Amino acid sequence: MAHFDFGLSFQYEDQAVSSLILRSWPPTAVIGTLAFVMIVIFGSASASSPLSDKTTWVDYLVVGFSTVGASTPAFVLGIILIIIFSVTLYRNHGRQLSLPTGSFALDQHLILPW
Repeated sequence: MAHFDFGLSFQYEDQAVSSLILRSWPPTAVIGTLAFVMIVIFGSASASSPLSDKTTWVDYLVVGFSTVGASTPAFVLGIILIIIFSVTLYRNHGRQLSLPTGSFALDQHLILPW
């Protein structure tokens, strides 16, 4: 590991694992950075609202949403979001699935990873 030599891939023959990792690093870094920015923005906004007054409906909404979000496993939330987005996009776009496949594009592929 210290030399970044992981050998050859079992699935992609004649390709080094380190080259496969380096090829997938840029999209991973973009998604991670944008998710971090979104967490900081929404986290700061939602954390500052209950600080002002602890008895408003906004406080109860933020605490309830945070509790549900923290207690829902990621794999369950992921499946629910996939179903919601696929059904919604299927109904709203003339019975055609509009989620793109193929190459990585910022405007098309960041709906669910965020």
